[in-house]
Amino acid sequence: MLKILDIIDTINEWVGKVFRWAIVLLALTMCYEVVLRYVFNNPTIWSFEISTALYATTFMMGAAYALLYKAHVSIDLFYEMLGVRGRAILDIISSVIFFFPFLIEAVEKPRFSIFIYFSHSTRS
Repeated sequence: MLKILDIIDTINEWVGKVFRWAIVLLALTMCYEVVLRYVFNNPTIWSFEISTALYATTFMMGAAYALLYKAHVSIDLFYEMLGVRGRAILDIISSVIFFFPFLIEAVEKPRFSIFIYFSHSTRS
């Protein structure tokens, strides 16, 4: 079991190191869009799309990296009052409460979008 956890931690570490460069790419894309929009009065659609995708990707990939280093926001006032076992139970409960709704959202939204796309595109 510890071997599997070590493999998962190694993957999370690698993913965090790779996707931190997406933040740099996101910042460059946003700067490019701002210059085109406000200096040249020529905004682009693709830079908005790319920045949205990069932000979503960075958020999702960064979540595992932050979880690895316990860098998520927590209410330390209550968390510090608990013992090791209480912290572990609270970590499990909060992970389940926040993970599964996001997982359902990530699975259902694309399905719904595809359904809407095909239902609108087949009308005469």
